[in-house]
Amino acid sequence: MSDESERLAITDEWMSIAESDLSAAQHPDLHPGIRCYHAQQAAEKAMKATLVRDATDFPKTHHLDRLSALLSVPGIVVATKDDLEWLTRCATTDRYPGVGRDLSALDADRAATLAQSIVDAARAYIERQA
Repeated sequence: MSDESERLAITDEWMSIAESDLSAAQHPDLHPGIRCYHAQQAAEKAMKATLVRDATDFPKTHHLDRLSALLSVPGIVVATKDDLEWLTRCATTDRYPGVGRDLSALDADRAATLAQSIVDAARAYIERQA
């Protein structure tokens, strides 16, 4: 397998997992904290898919704003820095009882909407690179 075909296969794997996480984030019967967690994971994996596609090294991090800063094309991520920081907290602190804030169904809907826009933008970018 060539380096290019291997990179494309790994990109597809990242996107497949991102889309599975997005599906969980959109599931209304799940606890809002779980939905928010999966929304963050979907956004993270979609960004990492884009970075793999562009052969850009990235650190092991859940911080979406850090990943966004590594993207080669501005505008791939269609969220503000504040939105990315908020979505990062959904997975790193806010979903734990007694540590963060209680996440509501409205928070979960917001997180799923943000994740959907990031996954869609990543998928569109990756398809344009093919």
